[in-house]
Amino acid sequence: MICCLVAVFIVVFIVGIGKIDAAVHQISNWSPRAGDHGTLTIDLGDSVQWLWGDPGTHTVQTDDNSLSNFGSGSRSGSSASYTYTFTTAGSFDIYCGFHNNMKVKVVVEDSSPTLSPTTAAPTPTPPTVAAYDPTLAPTFAPSIDLTPYTSNLLKDHIPAVISSGIEGPTDWSATLYVRPHRHKNNVVAFNTRAYCYKDTCSYPGPTIRLFPGDNFTLTLVNELGAETQESHEHNRMHSPNTTNVHTHGLHISPLIDSIFVKVLLHADSMSYRRTCILISDHD
Repeated sequence: MICCLVAVFIVVFIVGIGKIDAAVHQISNWSPRAGDHGTLTIDLGDSVQWLWGDPGTHTVQTDDNSLSNFGSGSRSGSSASYTYTFTTAGSFDIYCGFHNNMKVKVVVEDSSPTLSPTTAAPTPTPPTVAAYDPTLAPTFAPSIDLTPYTSNLLKDHIPAVISSGIEGPTDWSATLYVRPHRHKNNVVAFNTRAYCYKDTCSYPGPTIRLFPGDNFTLTLVNELGAETQESHEHNRMHSPNTTNVHTHGLHISPLIDSIFVKVLLHADSMSYRRTCILISDHD
């Protein structure tokens, strides 16, 4: 029903469009004295009005049958007139049937814009998606069994909040473990890293809340597994089992807070220790 209404609206709208600026051209003094009025050029849709120039009897007529219902018939009197709207383009010789010298050539030009046929827009070609290449995906060392990390982990995905529990500056420390995790739901499955504090693991990692004046030591333990063979090719994952910890916005020496320190899986400690001291007026 909606489609039908739209179609009807479009048809009515197009048919209803007329020549908004149609003009009326006058041929005054339609009489033997004025004689030949020469050539009058008008636009399609314009009208021409003949005004009698004397009380005699005159006609407005043509021998061209392409003009529908054209002709005034015999009319007399100085106030007589005849008006015709030209809806056919062409050149028409018009005269008075009683006086051969009363004539005019009306040239009707079609100046309306030509509607070009509409060309349908080309159907866009969908982007080409490269086939999945498992060699490009980050992997964990095969010696790491992900089974224990796929259950009882990331409960509600709510990161822990770590603090000293003391409202004021104090010396305290925390240990954070980085472990592999297999995320899997009904939509997607992928390997990622989980950050664990005590029994709570999440990604992103926990929030560490410090107070001005705190002397805080963080120990980061890498349990991602042995590093896979590193590739130096472009667009490949590099060192997926190497991690780091650094801060943004704290007034800490770059010698301590360095992004270039690699926390690898070491046979001895597997950990990296960092100590930061917050100055008392650090907000």
